[in-house]
Amino acid sequence: MNEYIRQMKISGSGYGLNFEAKFGEIKTVVTGGTTRVFLAGDDKGVVVDRGFLMTFPQANVCARIAAGGELIWDDAPSKAQAAFQKLRDVLMRSHRGLIRVNSGGDVKGSDLAGKIKIRLDDGRSITRIVPASQVEALDGKLWIPRWLAIEKADGKAFLGETRLPFVLESAIARIDAELARQVALLQQQALPLQAAERINAPIRAQQAIKDAETAKIQNELKAQALEKQQKKQQIADAKAQARIASLPIHAQNVTVKGRDYETRRGQLFSKEWELENVTVRVSGTRAYIFEDENAVKPMFWKPLDKLKIESKD
Repeated sequence: MNEYIRQMKISGSGYGLNFEAKFGEIKTVVTGGTTRVFLAGDDKGVVVDRGFLMTFPQANVCARIAAGGELIWDDAPSKAQAAFQKLRDVLMRSHRGLIRVNSGGDVKGSDLAGKIKIRLDDGRSITRIVPASQVEALDGKLWIPRWLAIEKADGKAFLGETRLPFVLESAIARIDAELARQVALLQQQALPLQAAERINAPIRAQQAIKDAETAKIQNELKAQALEKQQKKQQIADAKAQARIASLPIHAQNVTVKGRDYETRRGQLFSKEWELENVTVRVSGTRAYIFEDENAVKPMFWKPLDKLKIESKD
């Protein structure tokens, strides 16, 4: 046997509102292939379809205060109330649901049984004897359980007003009333926060505009500074390039050989390379390699003492 207790809650959040309260509880007991639902105050339970737990809609209620102070229901009370209506319908179709009948008179010599009339769907009425303990008088009318009506009608289809036993109807009504009470409490607690939010929302909007304008100015200043720095760097690069291009020629139309090193997975590897018909200009210990004597930008530079320069002669 497995027991599941479904607690239905109402909660609120946003802009200072933090509220949560339980407004109802439904216990479900699964024994083998039988699923039975218990409401508060009812110790008999109601057998429902096995898929009831999967199909019963969410009954929780959730609200939040949105920008501008509006109280928005993400899960509205009407959704929970629709869930209760579905629960009523499920319970009404169960063996505990009640069918209205008419009195058929007393049973002579017995206070434990009575006669009732069941109206069939073909318009006829049949009179049957039922235990007096199974007849409920509610709102000036007589009612018997659905299972008893099915049994006494000998399988024939019957008509009649339906309702729930008082204990089940009152249990759902209590949940509904507690939901309404908690919703009213949430709305009352939200009022000062909503009022404050209505004041703060325009202030935040104005501040957001100012922040956006400030950010725009800062971005423009940064862009101007970056552009100035880039131009400065371009001038410096052009001067450096011009200086390198004006260096005296160390060797012309020569073959330059060298070796590069790199580390892969902790091991040192070397690779030899060779360039033909290039021009070498030197500044201190650096050798700049040009494609030819007219090139204004070197391909790269290497330490002069690490190169082998061979002429064609």
